[in-house]
Amino acid sequence: MYRPNTQNLSSAHRTFEQHIDAVLREILKEVQLMRQQRQSDNLTAWKEQNPVLASRCGKAFDKLAELQNELIENLVEAVEELEGGYDGIFSLREFTDKYANVSTQLNNVMSTLKALRA
Repeated sequence: MYRPNTQNLSSAHRTFEQHIDAVLREILKEVQLMRQQRQSDNLTAWKEQNPVLASRCGKAFDKLAELQNELIENLVEAVEELEGGYDGIFSLREFTDKYANVSTQLNNVMSTLKALRA
């Protein structure tokens, strides 16, 4: 009675799976690169079709960058004030309420303007 060598089959199966994994990773990488190129092309086209608005986006970005610096300065001062101690979780919540949401939203807006600026 014939019995296949399961160790060799197992090894061949692993090799095949590794090959498939490598091929799939390469395909995913290509898809990501194509998506990034398409986004870049779309942004370039938008900027060419809307040069005045793209310029205004750049100016708005610059103004928001100044505001972001002020926010960071205030945040650092608030952290320095906490070095002497804080009132537990209430102070932490107050701190995050004051800075975390504003910082996140500002970063999102700035990211959009940065991509659209001329």
